[in-house]
Amino acid sequence: MKLPSVHYLTGEALASFRRVPLAMTGALVAAICGIIATEVDDEAPFVRVMVTAQLALPLFFALAVAAESNRWGRSLRAALNVVGVVGLVAYHSTLPDLMDPVDLGVVTRFLQVNVGLHLLAAFVPFARGGSHNGFWQYNRALFLRFLTALLYSAVVYLGLALALLALDRLLGLPIPDRSYLWLLIVTAFVFNTWVFLGGVPRDIAGLESVTDYPRALKVFAQYILIPLVAIYLAILTIYLFKVIATAVWPSGWIGWMVSSVAVVGILALLLVWPVANRTENRWVATYTRWFFIFMIPGILMLLLAVYKRIDQYGVTENRYFLAVLSLWLAAVAVYFIVSQKRRIKVIPMTLCAVAFATSFGPWGAYTVSRNSQTARLERLMEANGILVDGAIAKATAEVPVDDRREISAISLYLVRYHGGKTFDRWLEGGGIEPADSAVSHGGDEDAARSIVSAMGLEYVESWAHAPGREGHFNYAIDDGARVFELEGADYMVRLASTKGACDIGATGLVVAWEDSVGVVLRDSTGTVAVASVDSLFAQIERGLAGSEYAMPAGVMRVSAENERVRLTVYFTMLNGITRGGTPTVNYVKADCFVALK
Repeated sequence: MKLPSVHYLTGEALASFRRVPLAMTGALVAAICGIIATEVDDEAPFVRVMVTAQLALPLFFALAVAAESNRWGRSLRAALNVVGVVGLVAYHSTLPDLMDPVDLGVVTRFLQVNVGLHLLAAFVPFARGGSHNGFWQYNRALFLRFLTALLYSAVVYLGLALALLALDRLLGLPIPDRSYLWLLIVTAFVFNTWVFLGGVPRDIAGLESVTDYPRALKVFAQYILIPLVAIYLAILTIYLFKVIATAVWPSGWIGWMVSSVAVVGILALLLVWPVANRTENRWVATYTRWFFIFMIPGILMLLLAVYKRIDQYGVTENRYFLAVLSLWLAAVAVYFIVSQKRRIKVIPMTLCAVAFATSFGPWGAYTVSRNSQTARLERLMEANGILVDGAIAKATAEVPVDDRREISAISLYLVRYHGGKTFDRWLEGGGIEPADSAVSHGGDEDAARSIVSAMGLEYVESWAHAPGREGHFNYAIDDGARVFELEGADYMVRLASTKGACDIGATGLVVAWEDSVGVVLRDSTGTVAVASVDSLFAQIERGLAGSEYAMPAGVMRVSAENERVRLTVYFTMLNGITRGGTPTVNYVKADCFVALK
């Protein structure tokens, strides 16, 4: 076996560059900007260019293979490349000036566009026609080349990183720590791209005559993936009957299940597609039809679950994408059930169209989600007297804890996905400055807290659970707030369960917890005083802020007083469950102070 010569490797590298020059140029620009961004104080401009240049890789690769397969002339190729450059410039103009910390909406849109461009590269040589076998063999080659490039890149990076480490530790050469990051950037953008492009089939039309099909692939799909799909579909069908029998809306978790079944089922379908027309593989056609038939109920349940969440809490990017994915799955299912041709390239083509169509515009995921949550926040602020003449004002009346939780959650979402500028319209004189400052120094949650504080409200974590809400609750006083006023108490009693009672010396008084009542002080004649649990729950409803596990001492304090005694109780821990709107305490810890008169 002869090792390839340096001349051969150089020639192949130059051939790959000449084949897709703009993609390789994008990789080089991304690497250079990535390195510069690690060295300058204001890295935002270079990060924006790096992000945009990364998109050049799949974009210009897709344009290059489309030109090759369709035999386009130089003029048309040049015109399409110009359009591609203009598109990248337009995308760059949508990126915010501040890239650190970056809004999650920017990250999500980048990933969405990236996925769309990769899907475009997967089918564009066959967009005008071509065979199923050629399409499948082409994508098989791309996938294997991707894995090969990933393996080579990992080995090269680890090898060179260890070499740098050896130079540093063994020979004492001063190797800066950032050198490892530079090496990673160059390997990921330049080396990985070059290796991948070097193995992409050049004769795309000739792939039609390739009949090679790994038997292990068929075994994997037929005996592993398809049985798993059958199990998942059986579970979904049983769950459907449960939904019908109990008349309970589908759980929000159904989205993960349906998505997983769809991904695994479609993957199995794609893996065995090249052998579907062979006599011994007629079962593939049967599997295809029945898979999508059994997916219909799951898709309907998914649509119902998404509708319920949107109806309750409005549209967010995740719910938007889940709704669009449900509709796309429904359309693909109908196509494969009804159509006689069943072209598999319909899957990446339609998914690519959906990815681009939902990325931008007034109908896109980001505009629709922002408008939906903005409208919800406006309604909540107006209902609680916080929005006055279009500007935020401090609340003058008590705001229910559920409304405070929703206001806090929406504020955090808007800051995290759309930036503090979303609040410019409501904060007087561009008063968003505190929020921007919090984003820069403390993160998006600090920014949301500052905005909620400007409304005169305590920020409530999304998981903070009021007693009236269904499910488990667990309240505890903040460790830093466990300093209690004695208030002239003569005795202090610590309760640590919901069972038993404690005698108070020779007073004849007994203190105990009684279910559904609270902490009761009694003597031989009956009840003397009660620190009511209903009063405690009412205080928690009004004063819940931050975490359930760090409640203010004042919220957890209940007192009762009469002509004989003054009973003051600090509930240091209280947990239980709410069913049907009625909370039941399972465990209580309380410090009780008794003052005799």
